[in-house]
Amino acid sequence: MNDFIFAIITVLLIVIIIYLFTRKSGGDVKILQDEL
Repeated sequence: MNDFIFAIITVLLIVIIIYLFTRKSGGDVKILQDEL
């Protein structure tokens, strides 16, 4: 059950990252990557 929840969280994070990547410019994406 823990692995299942972890998988859902991972997918949500990927979707959010893709959303930000398609919405913002390359410079903003680089700033986000530096924060991570």
